[in-house]
Order: sequence, then structure tokens, then C-alpha cells
Amino acid sequence: MILSLVLIGRNEAAHLGAALDHAVASAQAMASRGYSTEVLFVDCSSQDSSIAIASARPGVGVHSLTGAPLNAARARNLGIAEARGEFVQLLDGDMFVHPQWLPLALEALVEGGLAAVGGQIHERHLGSTPWNTAFGMDWAQGPSRHAILGGAAFWRTSSLRALGGFDPTLPVGEDPDLYLRARDRGFEVARLTATMASHDLGLQSAMGWWRRAWAVGRSRASVFLKHSGDPTVRRNLKSPVFAFTALAVGLGSAAYAGPAALGAITVVVAGLALRHALRALARGTPLRHAAIHAVHVYAVKIPVALAALTVLITPIRRGVIR
Repeated sequence: MILSLVLIGRNEAAHLGAALDHAVASAQAMASRGYSTEVLFVDCSSQDSSIAIASARPGVGVHSLTGAPLNAARARNLGIAEARGEFVQLLDGDMFVHPQWLPLALEALVEGGLAAVGGQIHERHLGSTPWNTAFGMDWAQGPSRHAILGGAAFWRTSSLRALGGFDPTLPVGEDPDLYLRARDRGFEVARLTATMASHDLGLQSAMGWWRRAWAVGRSRASVFLKHSGDPTVRRNLKSPVFAFTALAVGLGSAAYAGPAALGAITVVVAGLALRHALRALARGTPLRHAAIHAVHVYAVKIPVALAALTVLITPIRRGVIR
């Protein structure tokens, strides 16, 4: 039995060496258990030293993605096509796979008859900046038997290929699209409580936070255009759009109703954020992290909604969405 680890990246020189070292170490640990393993890196036309770093790692196969579009979907598809393994672990070039993950994932996949499993991803520098804290806490998700995972996951290669891999026409949203198609085909996907990998968001400013939120909004809208009938997809899109609309209407009304109306809106939003923070504190979250994330979960709805609307505006005008 062959296990493949496929990492993708573009200009990931700062993290790639350590990420490949973790992948190779995990592969060697599985080899000591009697499995054949391989580690592949797919480079997306990097302008830094990523190719040199990967090529210098013994036992790492390097492939280059060329042509347009240069997106994660095409890079992962290339890695899947080149993988020889019956099972494949997909990772990003800045992810450090946990040493105990592969045996746990393989056992869960085989015993559960699953198509794919994912685990918990932890932000390596969670408290380095408020922006890293905000999105880093979003990584934490509970176990699920019917999960929608991210791009990093442990798959049966045959299931991935039966689904046609990731949709290369999607610049964003290719991950949830894959899992929704898997669900439609009757494939089961689970999220475990075990740690799969650590990740470095590297968000150093409010603009970095805004750009990531904008990408989330575009992703949700893109997925909605393909899977508008799915209740989860509709809810993920409706929530920020409704919140943004309510806020805009409330602020517009406050301009006529005066300071009292504005104060009422402030009290409502602050109350919701306080409730979120208290729940996080009850779970053992540090006060600073709880406070930051409480503000984030409501503030992020603004860029997410705006980005989603920029994607949806053309279909709305054409009458595709009503």
C-alpha cells in the first residue's frame, strides 16, 4: 500500500523547508510501519526559492504548474494526478503535518469506509497579532460525520479521481465545492478531533484581515452559484448578507431618528459580542483571544457580505438569482 503526501504552494519559501521536513518525517514514520510512501510538491510558478528548497530535499518529487489559471484547484489536481498512492494527504506549503496524524487518519478512513477525513488545524502564531488571533480561532471546528473540510485532508485517491478532483474554474471556493459534490455522490467525509496540522496565516495588519475576509465572501458566493439548493450553503451566505443589510438599514434609520437609535444598535451588537466572548471564556479561551474573536465574528460580516455581493451582482442583474 502506497501513501502519498502532496503539498502545494506559491512563494512559500519562508515555510516550505520546515513543511517538507514534517511531511518527510511523517512519511518515514509510516514507512517504518511497512507502508510505501512518497512526498510530492507542486509549485505554482513561484518567484522565490521554493523550487530550489523542494528540489534539495531528498525523497521529494517536485512538479511545476504552468499556464493559467494558477490556482489551488489546478495545483492539487496536478498533485493528485501524479500521486501513486492508494491514499493521499493534501497539504498547503505552509502546513506542518502532525506526527501522529497519518496513522490515525488511515485507521479512521479504512474502518469507517470513508472517502476522506480531516482533522483539527491550529494556528502556529495565534496570539502574534489580533488579526491572526481572529481568523486563527476560526480553525477550531468540532467533529462531524458529514463534514465540509478545507483543501487539506486525507483522501482515498480513487474517490478524488471519481469526483474529477477540484474544479479548476473556481478561483476560490474549490474546497467546499468538492465536498458538496462528494456528498451528492454519496461519499462520506468526516472531521476528527485529532490534530492534523499547524498553519501560519501570517496576518500582520487590518488590511490582511480584510483581504482574507474578502476572499471568504467571494468563496461563499461562488459556491452558492453552483450549490444554491444546499441549506448550509444558503445559510453561510445569508447570515453575513442579512447582518450587513440590517446594519445598513439601522444606521440609515439612525441618521433620521437621532443618537438614541444609534445607541440602541450599538447596545445590541455589543450584547451579541459579549455573549460570544462569555461562551468562549466558559470553554477555557484566554480573555484576550475571546474578546478579539467576539468582535471579529460580527465585524467580519461586513467585508464578507460586500465581497459576496460583488460576485452575485451580475447573476442578479441577469435574473439568474431572485
